[in-house]
Amino acid sequence: MNDFEIINNGKTTYLQYPLKKNQIIDSTSSGMLLNNDIFGLAPVSLGDEAGELVIRYEIGQLVSLAEMIENGLSEGAMISIMRKMTKVIIHAEDYLLELTGYCYDKKYVFLDMELRNIRMIFIPVEKYSSEINFREFCRKLIEEYFEKYGRNQGYLKEVDRFLAQGKGTLTELLQLLESEEMDIKLGKKKGIELTSDERIQNDKPEIEPGNVSEEKKVRTLERKKVVLENSKKAAKAIEDTAYRTEPAYVLHKQTNDEIRRKAGIVRESTQEEIIVEGINFIIGQSSELCQYSVTGNAAVSNRHARITKKKDGTYWIEDLFSTNGTFVDGMRIYQGHPTELRNGSRIFLADEQFTFHILI
Repeated sequence: MNDFEIINNGKTTYLQYPLKKNQIIDSTSSGMLLNNDIFGLAPVSLGDEAGELVIRYEIGQLVSLAEMIENGLSEGAMISIMRKMTKVIIHAEDYLLELTGYCYDKKYVFLDMELRNIRMIFIPVEKYSSEINFREFCRKLIEEYFEKYGRNQGYLKEVDRFLAQGKGTLTELLQLLESEEMDIKLGKKKGIELTSDERIQNDKPEIEPGNVSEEKKVRTLERKKVVLENSKKAAKAIEDTAYRTEPAYVLHKQTNDEIRRKAGIVRESTQEEIIVEGINFIIGQSSELCQYSVTGNAAVSNRHARITKKKDGTYWIEDLFSTNGTFVDGMRIYQGHPTELRNGSRIFLADEQFTFHILI
């Protein structure tokens, strides 16, 4: 059962999902959600409430599907909503988002009153699995619709028969929901477009999952290969080097100003020596967002990890929801769970290795 809380800060409304003690953020799906504007998914941010990590979903002024059904929906409107949900899920597959990660609950699917915009909730938590699957969710919506409005014929019945077979793909479901025959029989209700009129937020043409071009299929396959290959490289690099016992590198003789900084890291691939300055030292690809920019490695995220200096002089590192993970001495670490660095600690940002040093 999902424990969401609705929060209104005076400017916007969002859902808040507190992580349970046994739950860990999944780096791949969270990285995809944080670094991409994915059609039909509620924008995600991460926060801290009383020391606990929370996931926030911006829903603005949208209305839940549960409220819409309660207030009355036509059969055409229900078909339109199911069509939009199917498109969202098919499109999100390009971002490696699994079907089991969605919140299939009518209280947590949000739309505007014209049914033009939809926001679904994806929970980026390791081993999270929704209580029901998408097919079961759609059948449950249809069953509740029939119970409320007393109609069990028409095109919703045909959709239910298709879902009950348990054989058809999402693309085949979308083709049924978008069929010309269905549009003709249902007609177009005022304020409800039954044809493919949705647009992605940045005004690019909507992805038509049921008719994906060969070029798009190739791009999608290549994107998945890159993410999976980077993960494999990181795991192999850790396996090969995490438990070596060679002596740590010695940095060059420091000036008085540098000595006061107390810590540094060596980038192993280039032998570059980096002084860790300030209380928070962020490492990643972006030169604008980080104190040190890791160039020449696409596996490293824009803001990958943060090294923090505590008041007692110790240094701690935490992941910043990177796509390919942060590892210290062979152990994966996560955002919200900093790990202390020791002299000689080996750090991997994806497959990029660094060695941490306490300066004398």
